[in-house]
Amino acid sequence: MTEERQLPSVVVVGGGYAGTAVAKALDERTKVTLVEPKDAFVHNVAALRAAVDPLVAPQIFLPYDRLLAHGEVLRDRAVRVDGTQVELASGRVLRPDFIVLATGSTYPYPAKSDRDDSAEAIARYRHTYEQLGAARRVMLLGAGAVGLEFAGEIAAAWPDKAISLVDQAPEILPGRTDRCCATSSTASSTSWAYSASWVPHSSSFPSLRPESSAPSPSQQPPAPASRPTSGSARTGCNPPPTTWPAIWQLPSPRVRTCA
Repeated sequence: MTEERQLPSVVVVGGGYAGTAVAKALDERTKVTLVEPKDAFVHNVAALRAAVDPLVAPQIFLPYDRLLAHGEVLRDRAVRVDGTQVELASGRVLRPDFIVLATGSTYPYPAKSDRDDSAEAIARYRHTYEQLGAARRVMLLGAGAVGLEFAGEIAAAWPDKAISLVDQAPEILPGRTDRCCATSSTASSTSWAYSASWVPHSSSFPSLRPESSAPSPSQQPPAPASRPTSGSARTGCNPPPTTWPAIWQLPSPRVRTCA
């Protein structure tokens, strides 16, 4: 009996962050098979940036062909899994010694790609970029963490574009931006807290530094404190930068900092 036949077999269902990490870690010690319907790993963290920058979209799709040195990446979809076998959409049934479920989560496009073919996905991000670029105004339904991040990406790519966030909640991220942070700040990082007077149910971001909505001198954030020397750290929040990002230029802002 060869050494290869003595290795336990493992099927990993899902080729996202967790699934690829598990499959890679087991590649030398098991006969691992990764089951994933997509033809490439998707770096979802950068998906919203891909919607506003056509050069980024191709970079977030990483083919699986160089992931495993010994194992197999099977492009198929698991339709049924029990304690002993994995049934695939193609009709094939896998009966490994171990099964790892790493199916991950779903989220609406563009935060996560909804295409199994990377070429189709890249084309869709490109189309989204063209639509956003041609639009004079953009409305985002949902002002949670993803909605705010997407608004920031759009504002950074097109500073003069009018952006509106619509949400049924009376506050934006309540409890997060309204209190000072208490984190360690080093020379290479700056932490600061910001909150603004949002209009309930709908908040519109004006253009970059318009005269009519620019903060008054009394509302301007304080000048940044000197950064700590390399290797040192302090607890608290550094003051905000003197240049206000477009997304945060709202009427009547309140800036809170802690020493």
